[in-house]
Amino acid sequence: MLQEFRDHIQSQFPEFTGKKLLLAISGGIDSIVLADLLQKIKLDFSFAHCNFQLRATESEGDEAFVKDLAKKYNLTCFTKRFDTNKYAKEFGLSTQMAARELRYTWFKNLMETQKCDYLLTAHHADDELETFFIHFLRGTGLDGFLGIPPKNEYIRRPLLPFSRNDIEIYAEEQQLNWREDASNAELKYERNRIRHIIIPELLKMQPQLHKVFNRTQQHLKQSRSLIDQFMDKAKAQICQWDENNYLKINLEQLDNFSDSNAVLYEILKNFGFKDWKSIKDLRTAPSGKRIFSNNYILLKNRKELILYPMTNEPDQPEISIPNLPVYHTFGKKVLKSEKIRDGLKMLSNLTKNQIIIDTDKLKFPLSVRKWQKGDYFYPIGLNGSKKLSDFFKDLKLSSIEKENIWLLCSENKIVWVIGERMDDRFKIDSDTKNSIKFDISNG
Repeated sequence: MLQEFRDHIQSQFPEFTGKKLLLAISGGIDSIVLADLLQKIKLDFSFAHCNFQLRATESEGDEAFVKDLAKKYNLTCFTKRFDTNKYAKEFGLSTQMAARELRYTWFKNLMETQKCDYLLTAHHADDELETFFIHFLRGTGLDGFLGIPPKNEYIRRPLLPFSRNDIEIYAEEQQLNWREDASNAELKYERNRIRHIIIPELLKMQPQLHKVFNRTQQHLKQSRSLIDQFMDKAKAQICQWDENNYLKINLEQLDNFSDSNAVLYEILKNFGFKDWKSIKDLRTAPSGKRIFSNNYILLKNRKELILYPMTNEPDQPEISIPNLPVYHTFGKKVLKSEKIRDGLKMLSNLTKNQIIIDTDKLKFPLSVRKWQKGDYFYPIGLNGSKKLSDFFKDLKLSSIEKENIWLLCSENKIVWVIGERMDDRFKIDSDTKNSIKFDISNG
């Protein structure tokens, strides 16, 4: 196994050369074998051991064992103790999920502080097989059957080609010592039932199970590659990122695909949504309907879906502007003012983010605020007043765009629907003596 491992590292993980590695080591047979192999091929690595304090004296024994092994190998050993049960209770997690969050958060912080390049874990071929069946039993798409990736960001898994049997034979040949976790034999855990009941039965039926499984996974990965190529072309037709980095999905274009729900799933699968039936129903829902993931919102807006990030920023309160000049930040925008002469000559060169108004028609303090239901103004170029809700409808603004509208006000009068239209009551004319230009830009 040593020579196979050496060849595997040279061909699949050439990036290890000259790099600083961190090995996640539990003290169990898998990580102990990986530690021995890394030591024999002379890579630069350190130990990182988590003590989750879940098995009383056994957890303490694991930590002591790993520290002693580090001394034997003359390696640096980092250890961390966690109150896992407390963390799980506080955040409403299972013990296993709590332990996972705790260890990977610590691993990442440790890598940054110690300037390590890669984190190595001892996942092997049987872990892949078990994970396949876990995903199968819970219901999954194609990605759930593709196995554990050997490389994922900063994480590397160099033992994936080797089975549990390979690892056990190597450990016995090298007379290695390791720690046994009694919980690995408890059949109350789903993974253990798969490991100790299902896979042994499958091996009786197919002694070459691992080879057959690897071949199947290669076929699935080829299928994923074809789907990715197809989706690149589909996204070019359906999707568009706007200036706010919002993803807009054209529903009319989506309907051109025979299995449009599958296409929509591929577009949205990495944004944390779980309720796919609701997403399917959103396509025919009224405008304004939303679905939430932990970090994103999906909005139905007329003939499109809009995906945008969820922010936890509270709404900014009304901003008071006591006098001139103006330089105020709100949201992600900056509003500033500039006194000008002969404003009439400049009107034709203004953009939608600029206005020129009669200063003498303003009453201070001015204010900048979000629009409210019932607001109305006198749009320049239109005789009479108009409710903002009707004005937004004419502009065909989405719910998101309406939420991001701010108003510049003088007393109770709207001076400017910022970035859209100014109020006719504040326009300059031939009788204007003092004029001011307001400009809105990204902060």
